[in-house]
Amino acid sequence: MLKPLLNRLRRTQSPEEFTEEVASLVKAKGASAEKTSEPFELKVEMPDKTSMTLNLSNAYALYLRDKTERNALIEQYVTGMLEVDREKVLLRDIVPIIKDKDFLKEMAPNFRGPIDETFVFEPYNSELDIVYAMDNPTSIGYLTPEKLKELNLQGEKLRDVAISNLKRVLPPAQVIGGPPLFAISAGGMFESSLLLLDRVWNKQNLGVAGEILVAIPSRETLLVADSAAPSAAEKLKKAATDLSLGAPYRLTSALFVRRGDTFTCFET
Repeated sequence: MLKPLLNRLRRTQSPEEFTEEVASLVKAKGASAEKTSEPFELKVEMPDKTSMTLNLSNAYALYLRDKTERNALIEQYVTGMLEVDREKVLLRDIVPIIKDKDFLKEMAPNFRGPIDETFVFEPYNSELDIVYAMDNPTSIGYLTPEKLKELNLQGEKLRDVAISNLKRVLPPAQVIGGPPLFAISAGGMFESSLLLLDRVWNKQNLGVAGEILVAIPSRETLLVADSAAPSAAEKLKKAATDLSLGAPYRLTSALFVRRGDTFTCFET
C-alpha cells in the first residue's frame, strides 16, 4: 500500500490535479472554490461572501522546481492568497494584463453579478482589453472595483501606475531569433502586456524596416514580424493560428500593427 502512495507523490501532478488539490485546501479553510474556464484559476468565495479569482500558475511553476515540497508549498500559497484578500491593496502591486475580448465573456458565468462589478478593465483596441491584476510574491489575482476604491491614486491614471509597476517587475525582454519573424520573451507571465511598453518597440533596435506586426496567440507568446518582408503577415498569421490551438492561456490569432504609440488590428 505504501508503494502506490510513494509513486503518486513522486509523479508530477498535472495542472488539473494541482488545481483540484489547491481547491480542496481552500475549502478546508472555510471558503468555497470552483474552477473557472481558465487553466490554473479558481473562483473563491470567502465566508463573508466576498469573492476573488486566484491564479495558481506561479505556485505550479514553483512546484515543478521542487516536487518534494508540494504539501508545504500548497499550504503556504493558499494561506498567502487568502490573507492577501484581507489586506490592504498596495498600489505597487497593480499590473496590467492584456486579454482578448472573449476572456471577460467566458469569465462572466462564474460570477453572480455583472462582470464590471468583478473585474477592473478598459478597452485597448477592438480585439483586446487591459485587465488589471494584483501581483505580489505569493499570488496574482484580479483587481476588483471594491479593492480599487482602497487605492489612493491622487489624480494618477490607473493605467500609468500599472505600466510603471510592470516595468519594475518584468525581467529584461529578450529577442529570440531575428527579422523577418521572431519572438520576444520576458519571463513567461506578461508577454502579451509588452504591447503597453513603448521602450520595447524601437524599430531600429528590433531591426524592422517596415511596420511592426505582432501576434499574441497565448499569454506567454509574443511574435513579431517586419511588414516590409515578403509574406511576413501571412507567415505571422499561420504561426499565430498554429500556436493558439491548445495553448493553456490562449488569447487570439489576430494580428496587430504598431501605429503611433499603440497597436491596432491588422487585416491581412
